[in-house]
Amino acid sequence: MEKVGKEPNMAFMTFHCNHDKRFYGRFSDSSLSDGNWHTYSVQWTPSLLRFYVDGVARFDVTECVPNQPM
Repeated sequence: MEKVGKEPNMAFMTFHCNHDKRFYGRFSDSSLSDGNWHTYSVQWTPSLLRFYVDGVARFDVTECVPNQPM
């Protein structure tokens, strides 16, 4: 498994679930560590988490989606 501190030229996005201590989605991209500003967002529905960077969908999570306000 990649470690963030060991790869300073990579940007990582990971969804961890407290229910079973696993991660369900992961995205990494070296172009995001270009020193520029980027916009990160999440679309959250009862059955889906969709993660975006700069308006582009990067990965979806359909398991262990939180159902509590945050």
